[in-house]
Amino acid sequence: MGKCVAVLIFILLAAKISGSGEALAETRQIEELTVTSTAAPVYPPIARAANVQGEVIVSVSVNPQGDVIAALALEGHVLLRKAAESAALKWKFNSLSQTSNTRVGQITFSFKFEFEEAVEVKDDIIFAPPGRLELIHKVPTILSIQKVNGRIPEENCPMHGERMRLGQAEILYGLPRAEFGHPNDLAHIWQNVWQKIRRRFSYYEAARKHFPESNLLVWGGCQVGVVKKSEMLYCQRCRNAELKWRKKSILAKGLALMR
Repeated sequence: MGKCVAVLIFILLAAKISGSGEALAETRQIEELTVTSTAAPVYPPIARAANVQGEVIVSVSVNPQGDVIAALALEGHVLLRKAAESAALKWKFNSLSQTSNTRVGQITFSFKFEFEEAVEVKDDIIFAPPGRLELIHKVPTILSIQKVNGRIPEENCPMHGERMRLGQAEILYGLPRAEFGHPNDLAHIWQNVWQKIRRRFSYYEAARKHFPESNLLVWGGCQVGVVKKSEMLYCQRCRNAELKWRKKSILAKGLALMR
């Protein structure tokens, strides 16, 4: 009787082990995720304004047809998470031969922005298998000229009457810089500032009389921006006159100090 009980217990244990092994084999046979279609996220304007960059890791649940049915950001900046989740929901993966399995995977989104010396730019989107997508948002540093009905306006120089040309000018930001030779001497500081302001006004006077449409420089205001240059129209004869004035005039030396 004791031998029969022992044999029965052994058979039950063997059956249990065999069943566990079959379940493990079935788990390993589930097909892996393979990306068939991607979608790039939209760089949130608030994130760009705050200079936010970085990576966002998103966990996705994929149905047997290869559609993403759920996306949840696990890591990454809070200003970038929603954009990454929205993009992940648009990804497509390989479908399954068996329709009873839901797969789980991860997608890594990288958000970057770069400054490019150009008027018109286009973002770079780089996909790296198995599940990484890099979005490089390009920021132009040259301000485009204002167009009329999609075309560059045609103008003539009021002084020389010749057709203006399309070019670029450097943008200067801020007020004239003071030379702090005596940091505690407010009178000395104000004197330096006032001298440079007078030089700037003297430049305006010369430009108004001799080269009104030279447009070598564009004043950008007090708040410094990322834009370094601007498209503009200029008169070649006015520009030649300004370059000649810069070489001869002592005031041109003061103009260089204002930068």
